[in-house]
Amino acid sequence: MLAANTVEEMCQPNTTTAPDGSLTGGLGLRLVRHEGRVWIGHTGAFPGTRSGCFTHRDSGTTGVVLMNQTAATSPGIFAASLGSYVLEHDPPLPPVWRPAAPRS
Repeated sequence: MLAANTVEEMCQPNTTTAPDGSLTGGLGLRLVRHEGRVWIGHTGAFPGTRSGCFTHRDSGTTGVVLMNQTAATSPGIFAASLGSYVLEHDPPLPPVWRPAAPRS
């Protein structure tokens, strides 16, 4: 839906919101540094709910968190933690099957 160069621009940090530099903002995306990886995504909230969806671009792994409480842990860090767990404990997916080229 977006050109690759637009996504790349959105993933470049332009503000730092955490004293240790672990949380930064891009153009509409939040960047979270967690366990040596950078995760991009966004959080959301409404009274009584919180959510976070963050992706590790190099692996394509995404962590999604939906919470039905307001006073919970940071959904961004939690989503990145779930994704990190998958990267460290689940085997990589096999290559996508593609049909052979038609014979002539």
